[in-house]
Amino acid sequence: MKPKILYFHTVSISFVRNDILLLSKHFEVKTFSFRPSKKILTPFVFIKQFFYLLFNLRGTSIVISQFAGYHSFLPNLFAVITKKISLIILGGTECVSFPSINYGNFNRHLLGLFTKWSLILAKHLSPVHESLVLSDYTYTDDDFQKQGYNYFCPNIKTPHTIIRYGYDPTQFFKTKDSNNTNSFITVGQMNAPNFYRKGADLIFEMAKRFPTCAFTIVGNTSKMKYTSVPPNVTLIPFVPYEELKD
Repeated sequence: MKPKILYFHTVSISFVRNDILLLSKHFEVKTFSFRPSKKILTPFVFIKQFFYLLFNLRGTSIVISQFAGYHSFLPNLFAVITKKISLIILGGTECVSFPSINYGNFNRHLLGLFTKWSLILAKHLSPVHESLVLSDYTYTDDDFQKQGYNYFCPNIKTPHTIIRYGYDPTQFFKTKDSNNTNSFITVGQMNAPNFYRKGADLIFEMAKRFPTCAFTIVGNTSKMKYTSVPPNVTLIPFVPYEELKD
């Protein structure tokens, strides 16, 4: 019989699905998606999560949270009370604050508190990059000159191990006919916050400076409105992760 893992997340994005697929080879993985349809319903999702933990924590070996925030607080609190192992995977947003683009858990007071409490309660943390622990930030003077959860929560003593996100080299690889050195492609769901957070604004600027190069952005949405698009930038609608290689 496989040991059991409770896995908590806010949305079933590609690396969540990849985690579950990988872990399922060695564990029985039970998942809980903390995703209220409206912010006002968040307390009801907390109640639902409380009873989910109450009925499913028994016999669990590890409690895992993808990212930290509201959804990771109760799982890690229950893990402490019941002396279970708990792990939080830190992907970025819970370690930073960028007021200039209204991004990061620590840019919101209440969310920042739940993030901090989760990081303190966790048995172990797994940032996907060293910069999420503590790093200098010099890109703009409009934001904090230090980033990382140790900057916003300097008293956290929870041990951590850097484990980077991976990818499947059998699914994403360079083909023989991809020899156009003047073409560039990136993938990211486009909306108003992501336009700056994912660096699409910089791609637009590069396209203007290098008119002989071709730039492709995969993940455009109908809700995203642009003032202008450089002629050498191609916008492709959202493509499911499993179909990207095609």
